[in-house]
Amino acid sequence: MILECPQLTWDQVLDYTFLADFNLLHGSQDDIHAHPWANQSLHLYMDSWFKIKQAEEEIRWLNIKICWVITHLHNEQQFLTNMESKVAQVDPPLVFQIRKYHLLQTHFAEQHMQCFQKLAALPGFTGSIKLGVSLNQSLHVEVANLHDVENNAIMYQGLVGDLSDTGNLAGDESDNDSSPKDDDEELHARYRALVTILED
Repeated sequence: MILECPQLTWDQVLDYTFLADFNLLHGSQDDIHAHPWANQSLHLYMDSWFKIKQAEEEIRWLNIKICWVITHLHNEQQFLTNMESKVAQVDPPLVFQIRKYHLLQTHFAEQHMQCFQKLAALPGFTGSIKLGVSLNQSLHVEVANLHDVENNAIMYQGLVGDLSDTGNLAGDESDNDSSPKDDDEELHARYRALVTILED
């Protein structure tokens, strides 16, 4: 089978002479293994050099982030402690949840600090495990709107009282000997006992 090819005229050949100005194929007959960029050993040296530079940059960033984490853990502990003391006499159910979360975060922070101390003891460690100064001061601010917390506690107690009254109206066979004050004291006693168990 003979394929028909278009015939080139002399004018077209003269127009195609601009291809000679390109040097894309120049030196294609040379042995590329003789060039420095084709040397495998130089490839390894170059890759190692860039990896070292990247590792140095990563170490600088990690040293900063370690300080961030330690500062955040410390600020969070202070914030939770302040919140416990602020709402302890206002909303016992809320302070129970705060203390429960605080105990969990304390265990979490202790594990991280142990890891940071082991890291700081390694030879060649260039960072610091000292506390920094946080730009976000929200964890340092004490409860400014304590009045709102008191209102929430009053609403909560009122809601519990309404539900108790509804239950007494619905069930005639319920025990009416215990007063709401006794129920609150019993609830607080159970709460204090539960907090003591969690702290131990």
